[in-house]
Amino acid sequence: MSRLPSEVATISLPECEAPGAARRIGLIAGWGDFPLLFARRLHELGYEVFCVGVEGHYNPEIAAYCKELKPFGVGQMGAQVRFLRRHGVQTAAMAGKIFKTLLFQRWALLKHRPDWLTARHFFHHFVTGRKNRNDDSLLLAVTSLFRQNGITMLPATSIAPELLVKEGLLTNRSLTPHQWRDISFGWHLAKEMGRLDIGQSVAVKGRAVLAVEAIEGTDESMSPLSDSARSRRCARSARNCSRLKRVEPLFSIPMRCSPWPILPASA
Repeated sequence: MSRLPSEVATISLPECEAPGAARRIGLIAGWGDFPLLFARRLHELGYEVFCVGVEGHYNPEIAAYCKELKPFGVGQMGAQVRFLRRHGVQTAAMAGKIFKTLLFQRWALLKHRPDWLTARHFFHHFVTGRKNRNDDSLLLAVTSLFRQNGITMLPATSIAPELLVKEGLLTNRSLTPHQWRDISFGWHLAKEMGRLDIGQSVAVKGRAVLAVEAIEGTDESMSPLSDSARSRRCARSARNCSRLKRVEPLFSIPMRCSPWPILPASA
């Protein structure tokens, strides 16, 4: 498995410098259940959570676990930095999905109204085209923007590893040799997809590829399998294989899976 970039691997949790001192942490909340679960866990651990809710993505229920919650647009990273620094936050985490397809809509720059800091930082990604817009490139650019402005991003897994699916069989049903061959086939395909920065999930059956995740995300990439009765019959016995990519412990963590074994990351 690829090693994390050095700017990610050395991150640690904020410590209490004095008895009773509050530990402050920022949370960039996207779409899905994970941000809500993560915020609740931070609250249980005694953190004061200052949450940036990404408009059109975050669940408003997350406010119950936050010291303060404020919604921001995708392109308002300068405002997000100022909000977190105003509250003395030096460490933050990102949780949840951001729909990358929004960035490729017509007139996307006008719709999302990027502030000056965001526009300057992502100028070569979205205007000149001199930098790639693949997932790893954009995610690392986000962490770089926050780090340059005094806020270090850390992996959510370093705080709440118990939220992840455990290694091993998830049901009472054992696997057949044929199913194991499919899983092995799909696992190595998913690894290669991660290396090429395409996606993290692939559905296979009979050692043939049925669906591959790309920009649309895991859920949407698997939806064509349910679009017709023929596809549904095929999908019932399909295997979905997902694995972490190089920078994804910071952002995107597979928490749901098909009822098959979870293999160790080193497999």
